[in-house]
Amino acid sequence: MTTFKMKLHLWHSKLECETFAPPFPNPNTFLDEDDLRIDADILDIIKQHVLILHTEILRYFPDLQNFEKVHNIITRPFAISVVDLPSEDYVIQERFINLLNDGDAKHAFLNMCCSEFWIEMTQSYPDVAKCALKFVVPFETTYEYEMAFANLLSIQAKARSKLDEGSNY
Repeated sequence: MTTFKMKLHLWHSKLECETFAPPFPNPNTFLDEDDLRIDADILDIIKQHVLILHTEILRYFPDLQNFEKVHNIITRPFAISVVDLPSEDYVIQERFINLLNDGDAKHAFLNMCCSEFWIEMTQSYPDVAKCALKFVVPFETTYEYEMAFANLLSIQAKARSKLDEGSNY
């Protein structure tokens, strides 16, 4: 996401110079071949859309500002300090101290991949693991919603197939 944010910034600066490459190579080629210029109003609309996209990314991923710090917590939890935690919650900080001093957890971290480690820690340190997993698995699954919706459609289809002209249903 950080890369995408940087690209949006680059694209906006290119649009300020009325250059459509790299984000929009086709219009740029078209305009160059026919020696045309884009209307200023259209250019403003495109720039506004790029800025809106940047704003929306920050809204959906507010923790991007602290991503480097969070990344270190996730990938190197035993090499950081408690003050580097993204949470100001005293309980989570105390539990993180417990994790830092847990020999079994250190051993598990050395023998597992990062996501497996944090999933394993949900048993012993649920609050700390939840903070880490929020970044390892940022999107909640929609499986349950999709299954409920599929069941609803199935019920509706069955009810419709039982309808006839004389039915009061």
